[in-house]
Amino acid sequence: MKSDNYVWALMIALGVSMFMISQFLLLYPPIAILSIGIIIVGVTTYAVSLDNGMREIDIMIETLARNIESIFIYYGKERFYRIFMPSSMGHNGMLLLDEYPIDIKEVRKKLINIFDGKHLGIFLETPGSLVVEELRKTLSFKEDVSFILKKGVVELFGFARDVKIKEVKVDNIVVEIMDPKPLSKYKVVGYVPSLVVGSLIAEALSRPVFIDDQKLQGKILKLKISLI
Repeated sequence: MKSDNYVWALMIALGVSMFMISQFLLLYPPIAILSIGIIIVGVTTYAVSLDNGMREIDIMIETLARNIESIFIYYGKERFYRIFMPSSMGHNGMLLLDEYPIDIKEVRKKLINIFDGKHLGIFLETPGSLVVEELRKTLSFKEDVSFILKKGVVELFGFARDVKIKEVKVDNIVVEIMDPKPLSKYKVVGYVPSLVVGSLIAEALSRPVFIDDQKLQGKILKLKISLI
């Protein structure tokens, strides 16, 4: 297992290198998209295979977060919103926006999306996007949301020991994740298990959502998911 971890670490490093080259030397979006994909695959697999005491994953994901942030700085945008999009609106993933609310009719599977000719959006497939893709092989996503979360968060890749919906309101859902893996919070992407939950809920409800609040209390990650 340890040798496998080195393979995933190398994949992440390769993806980060390609990303930097595409943004600052070649300015070629397809390479950036490929590099993001390599990074996400490496991060997802590496994160769930690590012992809790290891810190390499923190360094890798934080590097990814800073690289994503550099895109916004390049375009003169230093604040952004994180919106999880369902595949019914184009593609499942996280849309980073410089302004919200705005009119979004469709999200294209491109690193850079421009809405209304002026609003910058960066589309990223998250670990949750990969989970959605895998679950769609056996689920219709018309099942109960709690069932979908347990299948995707706990059983498929082991991002947590358990996950429960604690409260459901008209405009938000409160979720608790027990023993999330990894435990660290990263500047741009937040907690990795949060990305999975956000993508799954957006897909299950077929509507955009965003994480209004996420707090780690002991070994329980509490999320407030707001519905758009």
